[in-house]
Amino acid sequence: MGLSVAGNVKSKPIYHHLYDQKLIEHLQFTLCFGHNGGRFIVGGYDDSLKVNPEDEVQWTSLIKSRHFKIELRKYKVGNIVMPSSPKVAFVDSGTTFAYMSSAQKGQVDRAIDSLCESKAYNCHGKKVAPYW
Repeated sequence: MGLSVAGNVKSKPIYHHLYDQKLIEHLQFTLCFGHNGGRFIVGGYDDSLKVNPEDEVQWTSLIKSRHFKIELRKYKVGNIVMPSSPKVAFVDSGTTFAYMSSAQKGQVDRAIDSLCESKAYNCHGKKVAPYW
């Protein structure tokens, strides 16, 4: 089920039709990522899915585009702020690939390694050599 209008700019994504027919209250969608899966919600969000109930839900506007793009000011892996950040990100809940420069990939890899090696965060996994 495609959600962008990449193939046909005259078509509307499914959540636009739901909003037009007043089946959802807000013209918005939520991607909730979790360790054991996630949720895609149209028309709002489910507050009960937050790991820390005191955390605020964070919203961002989409950049006008046929795809789901957002502006990035910074991004973090755990609490490590990546020093070299792309300016725009493409939001895709099911993508297999991440597009970034080699330098940015190295920074992300080192941050993930550091996070998984810390005792404060147990990533419940072991590092294996990439398959490519």
